[in-house]
Amino acid sequence: MGLLFSDLSDCYDIEEVKLGEGSFGQVWRAIDKRNSEIVAIKQLVKKRPDKRQPDYRYEVDIMQRVLHEHILKFIGMWEDATDIYLVLEYCDGGDFSHKLKFRPEQPMGPCEPVVAEWLFQVCSAIGALHAAFIVHRDVNPKNFMLSRGVLKLADFGIALLLPREDAMLFKRSGTPGFMAPEQCMLPEGEGYSRPVDMWAAGIVLHMMLHGGRNPCIENGKLDISRFERTVVKRLSVPKAWNAKTLHCTVEPPEVQIATSDGEVSARRRPRKNSWGTKTSQGASPEAQELLERLLTSGQRKRATAEEALKHPWLACRETVSPCGTESASFSGFDRQLSY
Repeated sequence: MGLLFSDLSDCYDIEEVKLGEGSFGQVWRAIDKRNSEIVAIKQLVKKRPDKRQPDYRYEVDIMQRVLHEHILKFIGMWEDATDIYLVLEYCDGGDFSHKLKFRPEQPMGPCEPVVAEWLFQVCSAIGALHAAFIVHRDVNPKNFMLSRGVLKLADFGIALLLPREDAMLFKRSGTPGFMAPEQCMLPEGEGYSRPVDMWAAGIVLHMMLHGGRNPCIENGKLDISRFERTVVKRLSVPKAWNAKTLHCTVEPPEVQIATSDGEVSARRRPRKNSWGTKTSQGASPEAQELLERLLTSGQRKRATAEEALKHPWLACRETVSPCGTESASFSGFDRQLSY
């Protein structure tokens, strides 16, 4: 970790290449003078007018607790009288949201083997955090960066370290459109915990399967009335808020099947399609089943990161050639430099 109040220029040559900008400050590209590696330097303004001073050291502490291939690597921190500088792993592919935008050649988004590989990386990052009792609380495509085709979860500004495994949180925080039912119900309800990240992963999966469409976003903006109409008002109906109701997906029709003892049971008619092939509803049965397990209103029934990673749809991803290629590919998506 960098030494506080030391001279950042002694170690890094900051280039005039801005990688990103927001209310927090700016992100610059820099060269490590010691090994010539490219890094990203996040410049954070200490005093912001009319805004509460965030505790950046807490964010740094969270990032240092988990070292994982799908979590953005923290390298060091410097500080002067006006700014704090976080040195982070450089990502050359921009944020993941750019890869989910509608494209004429792929109106329903990328093929499922590629989606499965992406979701595997998303759940791997979340699983690593949850194993350390950390809730990210802001899982969304813009907070995943691409580094040489690999997803990296970033932005731990509102992440929290749980004091114990069963601790519940009661502060409503996150990005609208990705917040779980238990967050939207606050101040009512029993609070929330790590499952909120898996709900957000389910929204990300829906976007990957449906050409970047977030079911709670209309024309690029959160439609509160639509959100309440399709989501919040259904909370009073048991088991009503899930992937089937929220996204109007259609299940295969039930058929009557006679068993050996003469009883008749209703079973779902299987769809005749190969693994990972999208149907008219926008997802294969395997993908839809996992989507439903992630987008279930009951947080205790929602699939955990560990359960999602073991789901057959993800377990089979390495045995299927995605999009006619031999390995998972991000082809067809332009690489846009962004932070």
